[in-house]
Amino acid sequence: MHIYSVLRYGNDEEGPDGYDTEFIVLASSVKDAAEVADKELLKYPNKLVASFCEAVTLVGDSYSEATKSILLSGPVINSNTRFDFSIPMNLMWRRDTQDGEWIVLDEYLG
Repeated sequence: MHIYSVLRYGNDEEGPDGYDTEFIVLASSVKDAAEVADKELLKYPNKLVASFCEAVTLVGDSYSEATKSILLSGPVINSNTRFDFSIPMNLMWRRDTQDGEWIVLDEYLG
């Protein structure tokens, strides 16, 4: 299992250019982490921002005995700090639509 930071760009009070909505998720894959966060986002307003997560970053591995993807923390309204930690682009993914394919960041940026 892995630990992911899952983001929706912005928040409903400030819009898409405001601080991001972040979740920390224990999951076996990027897709599973996003599904956990997307289910949680359904509980919150989304008039000014997307109703789904748009970015996922692998932040570590978990050696727990958990076999099911779970929400560890969030939502937290947070400044976008993932680039401050020099995380390699092959550990970050993006998508533009809820049903869109997750694309590794360096490919996404083209």
